[in-house]
Amino acid sequence: LEYLHCLGIIYRDLKPENLLLQKDGHVVLTDFDLSFITSCKPQIIKHPPPRNRRSRSLPPPTFVAEPDTRSNSFVGTEEYIAPEIITGAGHSSAIDWWALGILLYEMLYGHTPFRGKNRQKTFA
Repeated sequence: LEYLHCLGIIYRDLKPENLLLQKDGHVVLTDFDLSFITSCKPQIIKHPPPRNRRSRSLPPPTFVAEPDTRSNSFVGTEEYIAPEIITGAGHSSAIDWWALGILLYEMLYGHTPFRGKNRQKTFA
């Protein structure tokens, strides 16, 4: 996902049906139909040195790859849709990380965490 975001791609449809596992263990994403393409300027943010002179370790720099444009379109599979899509507040690449969290939850527990009896209950 981070690599896609560096390229300015917000995937927007992460779910088990769109993942393939190769023989060598690599995971491959498929179905880029709902993806949103924009520009991105990846950055490395260095942290200031610690104020405590006794501390010799510096925190590692932070890598940030946030696509420049937000989208307002309502896309995705309902069980994996982030709250900002449902509310129409506009969304960024954060929705891919939300969907990854839902996917990991489903892998651990066998079901998605917010599934309702119908679409309205799922989005509530």
